[in-house]
Amino acid sequence: LIMQPSFQSETVEDIENSLFTLMESQRKVEELLSQESDNDELQRIKRDIEMAIEDLKNRMHVRRVDHAFTCPGEICEILWSNDVWYAAVVLKRMVGTVRRIGLLGYGIEKDMDTSRMRKKDSYDWKRGMKCLVLEGFNAVKELYQDSVTNERNVPVDFGQYKSAVIDTVLTSEREAWVMFLDSKFEKVEGKPRKVTFDFLEQPGKQPPQDDTFSSTGAERKNRKEKGAKKRERYIKKQEASKKKLDDSFRSWKSHFCKK
Repeated sequence: LIMQPSFQSETVEDIENSLFTLMESQRKVEELLSQESDNDELQRIKRDIEMAIEDLKNRMHVRRVDHAFTCPGEICEILWSNDVWYAAVVLKRMVGTVRRIGLLGYGIEKDMDTSRMRKKDSYDWKRGMKCLVLEGFNAVKELYQDSVTNERNVPVDFGQYKSAVIDTVLTSEREAWVMFLDSKFEKVEGKPRKVTFDFLEQPGKQPPQDDTFSSTGAERKNRKEKGAKKRERYIKKQEASKKKLDDSFRSWKSHFCKK
C-alpha cells in the first residue's frame, strides 16, 4: 500500500505521513464500499489498510519515547500558520489527554474554553496545534469525567490545565505527545517579536463592572456611562478576538488539511 522506510531509520514524521495517507485511503475505500458492499476486492483492500494502520499505530507508540525527540531545555520552532513561526524553550514533554483550545496565540474567554473542553467531537490532530493538557491525567482516564461539577453542582478541582503544543500525533482523538513551552519569540515575515503562550483569560481581565457606590447620583450616572462604554469596548474586543481565532483556524485548516 505504502512504501515504508526501514524500521531503524524511520522517523515519527515518516510514521505520521504514512498514517495520515492510510487513513485517507481507508476513508475513500469505505465510501466506495458504501456503494458496492459486495465488492470482494474492496473488502480485501480495506482489511489490508486496517492491518497496515494497526502496524503503524504500534510503531508510533514505540517511537514516542525515542530520544530523538526535542528534549527539555532545547529551543524548538513550531509552525502555527503559513507565515508565523514561534520559537520556544521546551519545559517538559509528556503523553497526555489533550483538548484543542486555540491557534496562533489568540485568546478566548473562559466560558468558551469550558464549552470546548466538554465537546466530544473528534479532532484532526496535527503537529504544532495548540492545546490544553490537564496535568496529572493520562490518556487512559476520562478528561474531567466529561464534567467539571459534582452532584451538588459545585465545581470540582481535578487538576490544572496547562497550555502546550502537540509535538507528535498518536492515534486517538484525545491522545498526543505534547510539549509545555516557555515563550520566546515569533518570526513574522522574518522579523522576531516577543509572544506569549498564555491564551486563557488571565485574572484581572474580567468585564468592567458598574460602580453603584458613588457618593452622589451625578457621580453614579457618570460612572455608569463610563462603565457602559468600557463594557462595550470590552465586548467588541472579545468579538474581534473570536473572529480572529475563527479566521486563523480556517486558514490553518486550509493549509494543513487539504483534501
